[in-house]
Order: sequence, then C-alpha cells, then structure tokens
Amino acid sequence: MPGSAVQVRPPLPIFPHMHASVPSASWRSPARRVTLAARAMLYLALSLLLALTATAHAGEGRHGRRLSHDRARAAVAEGRILPLADIMARLRPGLEARVIEVELEEHHGALVYEMRAVTPEGRLLDIEVDAATGRLLRGGE
Repeated sequence: MPGSAVQVRPPLPIFPHMHASVPSASWRSPARRVTLAARAMLYLALSLLLALTATAHAGEGRHGRRLSHDRARAAVAEGRILPLADIMARLRPGLEARVIEVELEEHHGALVYEMRAVTPEGRLLDIEVDAATGRLLRGGE
C-alpha cells in the first residue's frame, strides 16, 4: 500500500523491568506485596518442616533409640545392664582397636552398647554388645 505508513515497534528489551515502556510491579504495588508475603510464608513453612524433622530424629541412633545418661545410670544401678567399664574390660583383650564412640541404645526392647572403634591401620569398626549379658552381637566393619 503505497500511501500507508507501517509502524514498526521496537523489540522489547531483554530485561523488561528496566525499560520505561514495559509496565512492572513496583515494590509498593499490592501484587508485589502478595508475592513477597507468599514467598516468606513458603520459606517459613519449609524451615518449620525441616526443624520438626530434625527433632523427630534427634533421639535415634544408627539402629535404635538412644538412651539418656540418667536412664543409663538408672539401668546400671538397677542391675539391668552391666557398667561400661565391665564391658570394655571384657572386650579389650581381643580388641586391637581404640574405641572412639559409645552409645547405649534400645533395640527391640533390649539395651545394646553401640561402639565405634578405629584400628591402627585406620579402619572403622562398628561393634554391638548386649548391655545385659556382655555378649558380642556384632563386631567388624
């Protein structure tokens, strides 16, 4: 069409929020405030979920439920379990490793000493001993 002028619009910029011709939500606009509030609620909900999950598993060890120091002392005083010193005295002659961690846990109603030891070569050993009898339940890597 010879007499008509074709209007060509300039292409939109790569970052539309930096261009005056493109409308955007300002920090004070209701749409922007709703978006920020929704994002804050999502972060809060995820943080709360993470915290609750962490506290739910805080009392659990590798296999069972870890006992508090007070309950462990009470079990020794009542004669339900052997003291840790007696267990270590029984293990020491055959154990060529250094014990680096000990936990008293409840496995299916039975109390078990769970130990982690390191050999002179640097290998980690997981050892489980029945706390009532002193019988070795598991010893090795």
